[in-house]
Amino acid sequence: MSDDQPRGRRLTAEARRAQIVAVATALIAQHGFHNVTIQQIADACGIVKTAVIRHFPSKPDILVAVLETRDAEDAAAAGFDIHHDPQTREAFFESLDRTVTHNFERRELLRLYTVLGAESLNPDHPAHDYFLRRQRVSTGAIRDAAKSWHPAPEAFAVELLSFLDGLQLNWLRDPAIDPIAVWKDFSRRAIAADPTEKE
Repeated sequence: MSDDQPRGRRLTAEARRAQIVAVATALIAQHGFHNVTIQQIADACGIVKTAVIRHFPSKPDILVAVLETRDAEDAAAAGFDIHHDPQTREAFFESLDRTVTHNFERRELLRLYTVLGAESLNPDHPAHDYFLRRQRVSTGAIRDAAKSWHPAPEAFAVELLSFLDGLQLNWLRDPAIDPIAVWKDFSRRAIAADPTEKE
C-alpha cells in the first residue's frame, strides 16, 4: 500500500490537495495555526505525513493555500469585482450585501480568519504579511469604489472594515447575535446618510 493511501480510496493529486486544504482549514479554525501539526492534518485526511509534505512542503505552504482558497471562493461568491466594476453608492452596498451574507453563512471560515488574524499580529507569524497586504488592498478597493459618492472615502473604508471585523468577532463570541440584521441596519443608515452632498 502506498504512503498516499494507507486507508481509504486513492485520490487524484488535485483532489488530494483540495482535501488537505479543507481539512487544514477546519483544524486551524478550531485550534489555531500554531496548535495544528502536519501529522494531525495527515491523520484527519487518512494519509501519512509524507503524503501531505509531497503536496505542501511546510506548514506555511498549507496556510497560504488555505488563505488563497478562501479568497478565491469569496471572490466567486461576491459576483462582482470591486476593483473594476463601476460602483454607485446603492450598487456598492448591494454587492457588499452578497459578500457579507455569504461570509456569515460560513461560521467556521470566519472563525479561521479571526483566529489567524489575531495570531498574525505577531510580525514573525507566516501570515503576517498576507493579512497586512489584504487589509491594505481591501481598504484601497473600498476607497476607490466610494470616491465618486463619499467625501472622505479613505476614512469610510477604514470605518466600514472596522465595523465588519467587530461584527464578526462579536458574533463568533455570541451566536445569539443576528449579524445579517445588524449589517442591514448599518448599511441602510449608511445609504440614508447620503454623503454625496458636499459643502
